[in-house]
Amino acid sequence: YVSSSSILSTHPKNMDQLSIRSADCMILTALTQTPLQMPDPMIGEFCRLVCDTLKASGNVLVPCFPSGIIYDLFECLSNQMDMNGLTTVPMFFFSPVSDSSLAYSNILAEWLSPAKHNRVYVPEEPFIHGALLRGGRLKSFSSLGNEAVTREYRQPCVVFTGHPSLRCGDVVHFMELWGANNNNLIVFTGPSVNYQQALPPYQPLAMKVVPCPIETGLNFAQARKLLSEARPRNLTIPRRYSRPPASAPNRQDLVIDKAPDTKMITIQKNDILKIPLTRKYDNLSI
Repeated sequence: YVSSSSILSTHPKNMDQLSIRSADCMILTALTQTPLQMPDPMIGEFCRLVCDTLKASGNVLVPCFPSGIIYDLFECLSNQMDMNGLTTVPMFFFSPVSDSSLAYSNILAEWLSPAKHNRVYVPEEPFIHGALLRGGRLKSFSSLGNEAVTREYRQPCVVFTGHPSLRCGDVVHFMELWGANNNNLIVFTGPSVNYQQALPPYQPLAMKVVPCPIETGLNFAQARKLLSEARPRNLTIPRRYSRPPASAPNRQDLVIDKAPDTKMITIQKNDILKIPLTRKYDNLSI
């Protein structure tokens, strides 16, 4: 079962592609939800948007989950802010598990890419956010109720907090605080939340809204290459992968093709499948 996977050189360890070769049955799901947008340009666009807003004395709100791509965003954004003369602008991370997320990501290195994993034994921290915390560039708080927030808070700033749906968490407070100022910006980086459905409770909204989905999951070209090498005997995929997306109906490259010797079965929600597997052995109770 190949679920959320990536072959990009980000912080997780590379996908083990040898273990899935010649499978009797492969279930392939969780391909990119933004097939028309590549992650590297999106991260560059994210950093540009944030820096431009900060230069205009605006604040930036990033609704996010407390782990995952956020580690890469801290690293890329801090580097770009340095290059743009924004070193003194603070970044705030609000989450009930913010401290744990940042600490464990630097301690538990088994899941990291070799370059980051090797830093643990030097010893160095695999992620840059450890240095950002010590230097005061990144400030982590469990919630807005923390007494230290009033001492540390200053504008302009960048705030990372949840939830991306804008329905719960400290993000609700910042939407109400910054929503009336068109110098401020909210950037949606997660592809799994529909930002247009998240915003209605806060209308009318003056702050700028920009979707900038950063999706590191397998895209269709990578998935086809993976399948051509793995050559599963039976392949089960969601039915939507067998035809181009509605946003690009003529893009036949955004479709999963199978190898000639692979039987492909498509599935929709609540379908029940019977996959024809030929077994060499049977169970026997003695």
